[in-house]
Amino acid sequence: MGYTEGAQPEDVIGIEEASALLEVTQDRIQVMIAGGLLNPVDRSGDPRFYRGEVIAARELGG
Repeated sequence: MGYTEGAQPEDVIGIEEASALLEVTQDRIQVMIAGGLLNPVDRSGDPRFYRGEVIAARELGG
């Protein structure tokens, strides 16, 4: 998977957890990806995200 050096597997979350943290639908997550607000760690398969990036998007009002 495309983890950065030093990232732990628990630092990377799936789209379900990301949508729960942001309190949005998975369709909205796809819009956020298309708009560059969220960047998947690995584009092969289901999108996965760094937890910190999702929390930052939430703080910005994503």
